This record gives sequence, structure tokens and C-alpha cells, in this order.
Amino acid sequence: MSTSIQMLLESHAKVLRLPTIAKHYQNLAREAENQNCTYEEYLCTVLEQEVITRRENQLKRRLKQAKFPLIKTLDSFDFDAQPNLNKAKVLALTKGEFVDRKENLFFIGNPGTGKTHLATAVAMA
Repeated sequence: MSTSIQMLLESHAKVLRLPTIAKHYQNLAREAENQNCTYEEYLCTVLEQEVITRRENQLKRRLKQAKFPLIKTLDSFDFDAQPNLNKAKVLALTKGEFVDRKENLFFIGNPGTGKTHLATAVAMA
């Protein structure tokens, strides 16, 4: 590829704010050529990479904005330590249906029972 085309591609990607495309288009072009992909398949792959990167960056940004004290998941929660806790109900909360219904979620209990851990884990899910 000529350097003028390369410079134009990188310039257009910068103007359009497509940093992932600017970074990966050459490698993806080589892969597409080796696999005899159509132009449409190549374009789809390049755009897919941009979408994936944006989603990952968006998730990172949201997690940072949430300012969780620690990142917790349900995998690390000891349900055996809280026998009165309905595990099935907690797992159902991870589907996020309460968000779609615009309902609030409250975790009530004594100190040290895992309220923050559960709230963070549900938010992460």
C-alpha cells in the first residue's frame, strides 16, 4: 500500500474518530486477503473491531464512574455464610429486569453480612 493511501486512511479514521480502525486496518486487511474475504466481509470485520473496542471502553468508563469500593462478583460471595439469603432471588437480580421496570433495589441487614458485596456484584452483572 502506498504511503499516501496509508496517510489518508489514518487521517480519515482520525477525523471520524475511529481509532481502532486506524490501529488495526492493516493487519485485518492482510488476514482478509489470506482468507480470500470479500470487501464487505473485510469492512464488517473492521467495523466489528471498532464496536467491540468502544463497548469495552464504555464499560471501563462506567465502572470507573460508579466508584465501587472494590470490584466484587457473585462468584466470590459465600452464600453458605448467609443461610437466610435467597440465592435464587439474588441470582435473578443479575438479569437486571428490575432496571427495565425502573424499580429500586435495597440491601438491608446487619453490618458485615455482605450487602455491599451483593450490591456491587449485581451492578457488575
